[in-house]
Amino acid sequence: MTQTIEHLHSQLASLQSSLSLRSSGDELILKVTELESENCTLREEVHQQSSLIRELDEDAGRLALEGEESASVIQNLREENMALKENLFATLQNQLAKSENEAIILKHDLQQSARRESELREIINDLRSTMDGMASGKKTPPPPPSPPPQPVDSSAAASKIESLEAANRKLGNL
Repeated sequence: MTQTIEHLHSQLASLQSSLSLRSSGDELILKVTELESENCTLREEVHQQSSLIRELDEDAGRLALEGEESASVIQNLREENMALKENLFATLQNQLAKSENEAIILKHDLQQSARRESELREIINDLRSTMDGMASGKKTPPPPPSPPPQPVDSSAAASKIESLEAANRKLGNL
């Protein structure tokens, strides 16, 4: 009987250590923060590229007005400008797709983590009930209904993911 209780205590300790899944939820939140940082970097790059494009447009206009360069130079600048715009758009589309995929994966991982934590809490509660019954020498009563699972602050992570997706959509509209 003592060995069984010790075995159950050992299993309880093992299951409680499994609750470290909560830290994986924190890692997911850190990943969302990293994605937000990447979005800020992308915005800065867009701003820099837009400034460069404006400068190229101004250069082309000045050259045309001042007559310093030939029409072929102006055409080359315009083509270069167009190539920069197309390159920027393609880069932003790729980054947007990547960020959206990562956000979807993070949402899925967060949901799985919350489900697993809920399952572990139920198992721990059942084991505690069984151990308490065995320790008191009574027959084990049926386990009480499990309390509703405690969220792993998924609302904060979901909110960050939603704001990240909104920022990505804005970048996609540029």
